[in-house]
Amino acid sequence: MPQTATATHSPDDVIEYRSGSTDRCRRFVEYETTDGEEFESCVGPDGGFVEEVDDDGDEERTEFDRNGIVRYRSTEEEDGDEEEWIYDGNGTLRVYREEEEDDDEEERIYDVNGTLRFQRTEDDDGDERERWYDENGTLRVFQKDDEDGDDVRRVYDANGILIESDRDDDDFDD
Repeated sequence: MPQTATATHSPDDVIEYRSGSTDRCRRFVEYETTDGEEFESCVGPDGGFVEEVDDDGDEERTEFDRNGIVRYRSTEEEDGDEEEWIYDGNGTLRVYREEEEDDDEEERIYDVNGTLRFQRTEDDDGDERERWYDENGTLRVFQKDDEDGDDVRRVYDANGILIESDRDDDDFDD
């Protein structure tokens, strides 16, 4: 389970501080420090969240349900890189997404047991790769679509042995 770090600050570092309760939060804390760090936390009957911004401008948010199980987590760095994790009610990672500032992307989908079932990557040139896995985590299908028209599709059996391979290479088309 991901952990959220909480820095401790001396009272002299804190330039703004609020705490108490709101309609949604039984316990609410928010503060900002002289070096630009921000922290916000909310805990209520339906769960809550913790949100932090460090002195570099990197942001992190974690949301949890009423049982304290993390359901969602995201990070956004100052340079534009973003990551997102989505969990089910048992705390099992179900979806992971990453997008870098240079437009490289990755997405992974997991089943209820936490087994990777699908993965897609796309780079800043538009080259895309997809992988499908079975319930045992064995790669069953690999597909690559390049921006320049080179396409590859490979199919594997339950033991991971290649049983079919197709390639469409625009360099060889007349």
